[in-house]
Amino acid sequence: MAEVWTRIRPVVCRPVPAFVLLVLAYLALGAFNDPNGYLGADTGAKVYTLEVMDRNDTTVPDIGYWAEDFDRDGDLHPVHHTVRQPDGSWVAVTTLPMLEAAAPLYGWAGYRATLLLPMLAGALAAVAARSLARRVDLGASGWSAFWLVGLASPVVIYALDLWEHTAGVACIVGAVSILLGVLDDRPAWTAAGAGALLGLGAVMRNEVLVYTLVSVGVTCIVLTLRRRFAPAIATGVASVVGFALPWFANVWLESAVEGQSRASRATGTASRVDPTTSSSLHLGQRFEEGLQTLAGLVSGTPTLSVVLGGGVILAIVAAMRAERRGDRTFAVVALCAAGAVYVADALGGLGFVPGMLVAFPVALAGLLVRGRTPPAKLAVAIAVAALPLVYLFQFLGASGPQWGGRYSLGSGIILGVVGLGGLLTRFPVVGRGLIALSVGVTLLGVAWVNVRSHDVAAFFDDLQESSAPVVIARQAFVLREGGASIVDERWLSVENEDEFSRAVNVVRDVGEDEFTVLEWDGVAPPEASLPDDVIEVDRSLLHFIDTPVGVVTYRFAG
Repeated sequence: MAEVWTRIRPVVCRPVPAFVLLVLAYLALGAFNDPNGYLGADTGAKVYTLEVMDRNDTTVPDIGYWAEDFDRDGDLHPVHHTVRQPDGSWVAVTTLPMLEAAAPLYGWAGYRATLLLPMLAGALAAVAARSLARRVDLGASGWSAFWLVGLASPVVIYALDLWEHTAGVACIVGAVSILLGVLDDRPAWTAAGAGALLGLGAVMRNEVLVYTLVSVGVTCIVLTLRRRFAPAIATGVASVVGFALPWFANVWLESAVEGQSRASRATGTASRVDPTTSSSLHLGQRFEEGLQTLAGLVSGTPTLSVVLGGGVILAIVAAMRAERRGDRTFAVVALCAAGAVYVADALGGLGFVPGMLVAFPVALAGLLVRGRTPPAKLAVAIAVAALPLVYLFQFLGASGPQWGGRYSLGSGIILGVVGLGGLLTRFPVVGRGLIALSVGVTLLGVAWVNVRSHDVAAFFDDLQESSAPVVIARQAFVLREGGASIVDERWLSVENEDEFSRAVNVVRDVGEDEFTVLEWDGVAPPEASLPDDVIEVDRSLLHFIDTPVGVVTYRFAG
């Protein structure tokens, strides 16, 4: 074994070979996913936009709307939450950097080529984790943290889909590492680097604004408490200057491409969101969804999700307490019980694991392992202090269909890096067990991405074969998942019965005799929503992953 390690160490423990090897691992893990199916509706909207941009040979993300003459506000647009801008363009995305960077890759080799961006960012997140590990462990190599984050954390899942989350994690973790260096007597001007990373992350992910406030604020407060007043002021100023550079560069990009800022697009989108799922304060719902994104195991009922995830967490805590007492037998039993919950859940069907501490159980050690170095304690303080603010402002209604608390990924990765050192030195049995659990649940996530991509692609293939020229989806987000495959379709999305009636009228106005209705969960539209001259001519059933979807075709009798 020692001889094998001697041979592979130059590859896995050297920066350039390790980085390349990790990106190649991502390419291998994603090679069997269907490029016409994605991890979520937001990716579908990006790919729809990239397809239209490529066809029109433009950098402007105007996706158009086939029914704009009959629906001037775009309430029925197939890509739900598409907003009509003052210049008449139709925009379905709120951030541009990743989209504009992906556009030439998409034109070159399609969707698979665009995945190089999240994959490279995922490898950079592992590099940032190594830097943070070296900082908190006072010179430790950090390679364990590199490979843990790179191959056994939620970073892997988001590296396989066109998301900005891996870039956000890289920016947050890298910035925290730099700020800890400032607390460790590095020059205050180096905080400009942290600010620049946070500014770059913030133009892609809104939650990075929370981590900016918390990480820079904690650093300045600690410097002040240490009576280092000048460095505290200099750190704050340097961070602001660094943050401003990418922020205003993005403002220039938005103005050059669209003639308007992200704020106007985001405001338009927010105005279209249902009040129950907006960013306004719904404290009871926020508490429930915060628990699910912290400790949930399944994407279904939040209560069941938290109970199952809480069981996993309690078993891990019991294992750590047992090993601290020297009872390694009970520690192994407790870890096996935690693993059994994961296995039982997987046997019931693959799906999202929304909880940060459940999708990345090593992060739990960051909260529980004592005897940390001062930099490690400050890193934990930043990670924990950010969570309430993330939960207070995160988008409501999406706590289940996500992996590892995607709005709080920065906290999860920081906690995992900090906890890893203590696990390996003080809890060897539990440490190996938690690493094994993290690897296992990540592999389940990789499998879920694969299954979901094929199921989503198959759904839209079957729908195109069995539907009338116009499709009306009564679950507004489902068509958003279609990506490039639905660009040429004359389809509509509706949220309520009033919009459904309007959509039927649009079909009549464009001169079509037949239309297909997607009945989510098999729930048919009430008769009052259908005109008297409409008759049913065909009915079939498809499945969107595990959800039955009635496909009912109607004809105007006249």
